[in-house]
Amino acid sequence: SSAPAQRPRTAMSPPALGAPQQSRASPLPEAIEFDGSVLPPTHRRFCGAEFRDHAYYLQSADAEARRLVADCKLQAGQTVLDVGCGQGRLAIGLSRVLPNAKYVGIDVDAASIEWCAKHLQRPGYTFTHVDVHNERYNRAGKAKAGGFRFPMADASVRVIYLYS
Repeated sequence: SSAPAQRPRTAMSPPALGAPQQSRASPLPEAIEFDGSVLPPTHRRFCGAEFRDHAYYLQSADAEARRLVADCKLQAGQTVLDVGCGQGRLAIGLSRVLPNAKYVGIDVDAASIEWCAKHLQRPGYTFTHVDVHNERYNRAGKAKAGGFRFPMADASVRVIYLYS
């Protein structure tokens, strides 16, 4: 028997003081609570259409985290560097599958990093914006990738993860 689907709850951003009230459309949700986790709202999920389904998104997050445990032998206390972390899908999965893992998420999209830092922050997790030029994701980036160094000590991570 399967459990009934949970109805997602949303956290809304409060309107700015003095901002005109929207009369016809509801504001877009800032975050969605689903099955005990905070998920990015569907309009902030920059992956395929299937990821807009909350259950699919969360199952894929858990599956990626389980894959790192099984295939990379990731253990509690070890660190994952997520290059291009976006909205923190892997961070969400790790928090559920291996809650004592450490996580470093970096991304060229400042808004994604701000969202993660606000909604996914927990002990052992950091989210860092890197302003590196990228033709697809950050054309206005200031730094050129040729001189780039990750914002962490050498040999400080167990797994480096890239998903696109």
